[in-house]
Amino acid sequence: MSNVVELPVASRRVEAGDRVPRVLRVAYFGRLDLVARGVEAVVTADPWLCWLGQVQDEEPLHLLASVSFPDVLIVEQAADPGYSVCRSLRVSAPRASVVVLADRVPGTVPGVDRFVALSAGALRLVGALHACAGQEFATGVPGPPQEERSVALTDREVEVLSLMSAGNRTEAIAAALSISPNTVKKRAHRLFLKLQVRDRAHAVAKGYEYGVLPVSPRRGLPSGAPSRSIGL
Repeated sequence: MSNVVELPVASRRVEAGDRVPRVLRVAYFGRLDLVARGVEAVVTADPWLCWLGQVQDEEPLHLLASVSFPDVLIVEQAADPGYSVCRSLRVSAPRASVVVLADRVPGTVPGVDRFVALSAGALRLVGALHACAGQEFATGVPGPPQEERSVALTDREVEVLSLMSAGNRTEAIAAALSISPNTVKKRAHRLFLKLQVRDRAHAVAKGYEYGVLPVSPRRGLPSGAPSRSIGL
């Protein structure tokens, strides 16, 4: 059984009650541009929506879906004009609703639950996301209470993070761990998704923040791979 390191991260939970919406986990597939930034701002502004992140390639998207279990996946139409990604999501994320952010709204498309026009505005987008779960847009409803949950990093992911913190590139990490560069990239992708970061520098910063990367008191450098882990 692989060991894991538990990282505390903020989570949101909905208490049982009548007409109380549930928190929806939302991810985005599309180009890293102003549209993506705008969607992220809209989602994070609603306390009943949880932003999981944005990816612009299909393989990381399916990895994100398998790791984070989104309730709704927003797909930018321009990034998937043939809707092949939308159809493939029915396999990797069968329980997630797919909302296409479109500059033109066609008729019914297999794999797509809803279309939202780019010009529709923030309220229309948020309303569509809530409608995917059969709940009304939660205007005037207090935000959900906060609770703590944990993200589990495997010992292999911690090894990659530790070698990243020492400044090693992909090829050097692969050589040190006796694995292929492609395997290193896959582990790094999964690591970034779990930590909700976009690059190595941010991942390493998170590692120090959570104590996954011990710091030498004299030199301020990583003192080696983490010695403590918790088995699931």
